[in-house]
Amino acid sequence: MAIPHVDVKAQYAPLIPELKEAFARTLESGRFIFGPEVESFERDYLTALLARHRGNISRAASEAGIDRNYIHRLVKKYGLEVDRG
Repeated sequence: MAIPHVDVKAQYAPLIPELKEAFARTLESGRFIFGPEVESFERDYLTALLARHRGNISRAASEAGIDRNYIHRLVKKYGLEVDRG
């Protein structure tokens, strides 16, 4: 059975400038844990997760594998409005 060749370098080449910018921002901030890059990802992930589950925090928490009370804390932290409809 032949395994198809995948040119990973070429596949991810368009992402390199964006990744270098993110690395530079992280290094510049000096915050490698819970810094602005993590907070940005966390907010975007939470927003998408809640949208996918139509604001159902229990289902969103279940998919993410975290406690629903933590989702409530994140919603408050980021000032998000949960649309339950």
